Amino acid sequence: VKLTISAGKEYVQLPDVTNRDFTSAKALLEAYTFTVVPLNEYSDVTEEGKVIRTEPESLNMVLKESEVIVYISLGPESKKVTVPSLIGYTKAQAQQLLADAGLAAGKASKVFSDEYASGIVCAQAIPANTLVDEGTKVAFSVSKGSQNAGGDSDTGDSGDAGEGGDGEPVG
Repeated sequence: VKLTISAGKEYVQLPDVTNRDFTSAKALLEAYTFTVVPLNEYSDVTEEGKVIRTEPESLNMVLKESEVIVYISLGPESKKVTVPSLIGYTKAQAQQLLADAGLAAGKASKVFSDEYASGIVCAQAIPANTLVDEGTKVAFSVSKGSQNAGGDSDTGDSGDAGEGGDGEPVG
């Protein structure tokens, strides 16, 4: 008769691998004989390629050779938004349309236009209805009126940041 006495299953404390790159986290967990299961997810907080968290949670007592899910950051999820049509609006209206859409106003250039009155947006760098990342800058052109109007159609507009300025909204 042979008698074997077992102390039971062996538990170890799961090391904290949060914010480590996946390769070093995997190596450490495998050294503890855990089976590593990687899962990717977006994170606004954790840098891309770094460990966000584990399941079970770090520092818990876990059965040796058990499975540990490691969540790896893909970085922040970029949200796509639709560029609105700015044509036919004033510069201020165009800037507001962009802000409402989650976009930023880029440079507002002044150009002559026979088709649009002075102060009206006559062109935009990114076409309307294009999907772009939220926060993208959209440059546009504001009409100075017709070049054939016979006079300086830009008079009294010297405070406009659109001419020679970067066209960025303040605030």
